[in-house]
Amino acid sequence: MHYAIIAAGEGSRLVQEGVALPKPLVDLDGRPMIKRLIDIMLDNNAESIAVIVNEQMTQVRQYLESLKLDTEFRLVVKTTPSSMHSFWEVSRAFPESGKFVLTTVD
Repeated sequence: MHYAIIAAGEGSRLVQEGVALPKPLVDLDGRPMIKRLIDIMLDNNAESIAVIVNEQMTQVRQYLESLKLDTEFRLVVKTTPSSMHSFWEVSRAFPESGKFVLTTVD
């Protein structure tokens, strides 16, 4: 199965609450939220994983680029006006006839 994560939001509500880290890097159960999702996908035999982040998320992009994964990984860096646009952009990372599971980082 192919998996995708939309992690392209601004995280404005967390910022309002004083959280300095971008949402995908917030610790959950001892790991950044996005790594926890990636690990779940790997535990479920992911053929490939694609993640979309916006262009301002340099810290998240750098974190993802540093990961060493045992499956094909595609990182899409694009600022989109909505989650639907992010869905469309990340869907292009997969074979046209393939199915994939999509989630948001939270």
